[in-house]
Amino acid sequence: MATPLTQSLQTELDAINGDYETHFAGQSRATRDLSLLDQLISKTKALLARIDAIPAAARGPDLTELRKTIEDQKKLFDSERIAIEKAKKMGPALEQFAPLATAANLTFSRYTRHFAGKGRDTRDLELLEDMIDELTQIEKQMSAVIQRSPSEEFRNDRNIVQQNLEMYKRELNLIRDAQTKGSPEARAERCATLANNQFELYRIHFAGQNRLTRRPQLLQRMIKSLERIQGIMKGVQQSGYAPEFNQGNIDIVEQNLQLYRSELAEIRKTKEQNSPETIAGNLGNDANQLFAEYRTHFAGKNRTTVDHNQLSSICDRLFEIYRQMRDLNRLNAGEMNAKNLEIVSDQLSMFCREYDMVVEAKKAAGALRSRRFSGPGLQPGSQYGGTERSRARYDCR
Repeated sequence: MATPLTQSLQTELDAINGDYETHFAGQSRATRDLSLLDQLISKTKALLARIDAIPAAARGPDLTELRKTIEDQKKLFDSERIAIEKAKKMGPALEQFAPLATAANLTFSRYTRHFAGKGRDTRDLELLEDMIDELTQIEKQMSAVIQRSPSEEFRNDRNIVQQNLEMYKRELNLIRDAQTKGSPEARAERCATLANNQFELYRIHFAGQNRLTRRPQLLQRMIKSLERIQGIMKGVQQSGYAPEFNQGNIDIVEQNLQLYRSELAEIRKTKEQNSPETIAGNLGNDANQLFAEYRTHFAGKNRTTVDHNQLSSICDRLFEIYRQMRDLNRLNAGEMNAKNLEIVSDQLSMFCREYDMVVEAKKAAGALRSRRFSGPGLQPGSQYGGTERSRARYDCR
């Protein structure tokens, strides 16, 4: 049971976090009041000093854990102070560049989770094509901002995007080669794995889900992937050396393709029958459900014991919501969607960083031993984004 001192310190920390959420979280760094942030930093320092006055051996586990939480929060405030100072110097162009840097970081995170250090013969080729398209558009938009407002820091970040883009293109060719090599039986078995991966994607993103919040482009991508896989299966079948199970797998893929095409038509019809505002509201509800899932399974939990695959799934599902909110925002779908986009973008960035920390914690504990390489990346959290939130609850409207 927590001691009165621990409870008192926790209450004070909650009040500090509340002030941060009100005055800083998710808001433009260029407009934030540094003197108010300095006050919050001073308060966290005072909390740490009160704990440090107690010998470490006498603190107990609750107070020790609370000290770590306070220290993490102070580090967040310190890093935000630096970012706010930089934002104030960079001017209005920052508002245009910020979402591009965030989108780039989110794409880098997807690569880390789904490609880095993993066998090429089982990777989702169409997913990587989608990421290449995303980075290509980001690079073009970054270049447009730089042309209007030259900045060395902007150019450095664009260079990082370009480096990753070239790496992804090289990797795409290597994956394509890896998935077409081998004996007929090896190709048939590989195709079975690739097809099952797409079936799992459908189960996660579409089966039993609200059609109003499903992204048609994702299902189109999955259909394209299954068509390619089925083509390889048919090639194996025509070789004269196909294993017995291959024809059955061709039929299973065809059945799923028919289902997916029918579902794609229904999703499009559902979206056409509803207003952008209605869609935006439903997306906000779905985002809140994912925030709740994160709080239940990850917030405050030991990183060495949580399921990093589940966290990756949360990131993927929230990314789908982020993309749809972003598309609606370009259509001026309303103030509510714009605010929710900021919240989702902020939370998604935090979840992606948490995924990396979970994996690193597991590796340090010996639970994961594989070495991962994700390529160069922008600064964590993006120095150009809105002010980072603390890890308190923050839901869409």
